[in-house]
Amino acid sequence: MKWYNHGGLRGTIVLSGVLTLLGVYLYFFEIRGQKQEAAQQETAQRLFSFSEQELTDVTIAGSGDPLVLKASSGQPEMPFLISSPIDSEVDTGVASAFVSQLTNLKWTQKIEENPSDLVPYGFNAPAHSVKIGRKGVKSDLLIIGGENITGSGLYAQVGNTVYIIEKGIKTYLDKELNDWRRKEVFRFVASDVTSIYVGGKGDINAAPAVVAVFDLVKEGEAWRMNALPLDEKVKPETADASKVFRFLGDLSSLRGEAFIDENKAEQVAQLGTPIFSIKLSFAATEQAGVFYKDVNDPDFIYAVTTPNAPLYKISLKRFEGIQQPMSYFKPEEKPDTIDKGT
Repeated sequence: MKWYNHGGLRGTIVLSGVLTLLGVYLYFFEIRGQKQEAAQQETAQRLFSFSEQELTDVTIAGSGDPLVLKASSGQPEMPFLISSPIDSEVDTGVASAFVSQLTNLKWTQKIEENPSDLVPYGFNAPAHSVKIGRKGVKSDLLIIGGENITGSGLYAQVGNTVYIIEKGIKTYLDKELNDWRRKEVFRFVASDVTSIYVGGKGDINAAPAVVAVFDLVKEGEAWRMNALPLDEKVKPETADASKVFRFLGDLSSLRGEAFIDENKAEQVAQLGTPIFSIKLSFAATEQAGVFYKDVNDPDFIYAVTTPNAPLYKISLKRFEGIQQPMSYFKPEEKPDTIDKGT
């Protein structure tokens, strides 16, 4: 029997071999690689095994001054304070998110133990280090290097082991000092307020003139207001509860845009007479703020709160809804809808 078209048969065999090799390649380098990557993600492990409650302090070191967060006992609403490079209250949202990120930090790949060369990982000039203090144990040290080859993670060293870790923590390590600081002039829950004292001078855009001070007092779900000093001849008036809560909402959203820490007392003395003041009372505590205006800096208002807080510098636009007269809180008069006839 004769065979014809030998070239076609040979080509078919070669093509079949190529397809087989391609299939092997795809399995080992693509499909198997994808399976390994997926399995690796599923088995990603926490880098640390401690909880947030065990932390005593966290020190973040980078290119500038180290930032030290200290755990504050007995203050659940403020679990951390800044102790260095200044003493300051912390932005609780930022601090809580960072601590949660740190305690739940996962490694996706273990690279090497006892590395002989730190340069490939960026540890010879680490971007950041995080020293973690815990109750009754030796501090942990997390050293952050550069990004891995694919840019999907960061090289990190704990003890003698190099890992690839998630990149999310870098967002917090790159923050400046002011990003960590408390920016709220007041921090409270509106429903917890039992009374509001309002006082001060005249309109911030006019020459100072004394205005009558007043307070707002919560009675059940309602609010009443009194002109001060109290006068038996002047009866308390009902306040519009929706306006009171709108005012408290504006007050709770008041944020400092800059902080003055050095020579604070001298700075306040130079600002002269306050233009406005607020005191919030709660079941067992109080919060107060005194506001000033600098004629040489007309676009900003300055606020003093607690002795440990900075002198807050606030945008005038942010403050405009705060300085309200007593008349603002009066209920709106409803139009007479009764048809009296002719």
